[in-house]
Amino acid sequence: RAVARDALEIGGQRYTVTRQDASLADDDGGLTTYSLRPAAGGAALQVEVPFATY
Repeated sequence: RAVARDALEIGGQRYTVTRQDASLADDDGGLTTYSLRPAAGGAALQVEVPFATY
């Protein structure tokens, strides 16, 4: 669940979320990378979401 604009809570753990967008060279889509950093410390989890535009 979203607990703040840049924070999620999943299974009782709170994560700070950042987002980075990158366009493809031909401007026909891109890749959005979400980083979830545990509030208690530790390595960030990364989720990459590719997308295309037509």
